[in-house]
Amino acid sequence: MCDRSHLSTDSKLQRVVDEVDRTVCESDRRFFDANPDRNHRVRPASDVEISEMEMALDSVLSGGGTRWFVSVTRMSPGVRLRSFCEMPPETPWQDGFDLGEEICRSYAESAPEPLRALAEAVKKNER
Repeated sequence: MCDRSHLSTDSKLQRVVDEVDRTVCESDRRFFDANPDRNHRVRPASDVEISEMEMALDSVLSGGGTRWFVSVTRMSPGVRLRSFCEMPPETPWQDGFDLGEEICRSYAESAPEPLRALAEAVKKNER
């Protein structure tokens, strides 16, 4: 008999991933389409992104006085890399607020080494 206990978790994760793709990734695509001179963006993490990460890591990210943000790097047209960064809960943010390219780039450059290595590999592969 096959062990199918993982299917429930896998299908839940897939639903969350699909929701991230429909909402958040679409929002990022629209941002970069509207700002062709930009390659970096920092924005608050959505609840569905936090759920996605919690499910993927099997760990709770929320609580503890942390506010989660996402650094988005456009690697090439249609290819974006997202990484989480945490900030104090009192970090002010208003809809439509933009940190600008330079500050957003600095967040991308502070991503963990494996993500930076992945970003470099994608760039090299495109050349």
